[in-house]
Amino acid sequence: MSYTGAQQQPSTIVDGEGGHTRMRWDEGLLLEVVDPTGVRVRFGYDPRGDLVSSTDAEGNTTRLVRDAAGRAVEMIRPSGATTRFHYTPAGLLEARIDPDGARWEYRYSLGGRLTAMTDPAG
Repeated sequence: MSYTGAQQQPSTIVDGEGGHTRMRWDEGLLLEVVDPTGVRVRFGYDPRGDLVSSTDAEGNTTRLVRDAAGRAVEMIRPSGATTRFHYTPAGLLEARIDPDGARWEYRYSLGGRLTAMTDPAG
């Protein structure tokens, strides 16, 4: 593995077969990953530095919609399928609703530790 920049982000990772995965950074933000076969994924950020998009090698973009606190509230896939995220008043993930309506719920202790997760089957 090799590193670059003042923050020492990884710039190259070599796998067990000698393939190189390369990463390009700007001001601490990961902009691009290129795998050993040349497949490229690009990442986009809002002015706060929060991830808002990823674009695959075919140009398909997945977008994240964020609330004023910077939390992801929707993930919109290239097909338009949307996953929604709901949060507690303390900002902890409370529920994830998948495009098919399947609901995942999360419960926390008073100290904010995850105590239970309920999958769509209940």
